[in-house]
Amino acid sequence: MRTCNLLKNLLKQFLSVLTVTPTEFFIISAVLDTEPPFVEGEKREWLHRHLPQLSDENMLFVPAGADKSSIIPEMSADCILIDDYNKNLSEWRIQGGTAIKFINDINDRGLGAYGGEIGNIWDGERVRYNDSAMATCLRIERLSGITNTI
Repeated sequence: MRTCNLLKNLLKQFLSVLTVTPTEFFIISAVLDTEPPFVEGEKREWLHRHLPQLSDENMLFVPAGADKSSIIPEMSADCILIDDYNKNLSEWRIQGGTAIKFINDINDRGLGAYGGEIGNIWDGERVRYNDSAMATCLRIERLSGITNTI
């Protein structure tokens, strides 16, 4: 995890929203059963290095495949999940949250990877890894009712 390439635009997008809104943010990340036990620690270390504004209490880890919406006690439309995995997004949306697909250069082709059935492409809102921070902030503002992120 320590050596993962940083998606610089995504980080800039997230920091833009994180630093100028009073909204509480959480990272919900999956941990595979097959990963070594230190992976969660490495993910926390990475988050502390790149998003120092987030506290440990705002870094939540779930087993891979678990329903991320199940750890949110009072789900509503202002609970926004940005994820690259269709299954997570669908479960979040079913529970009443707002789901936004994070599109990278491989996960929006309908090939059956990243939680989608072959031929199915996410039908909801999207942000792309190469979107500008401004475009992402404006989209999140529109979807959530947050104002003045820019």
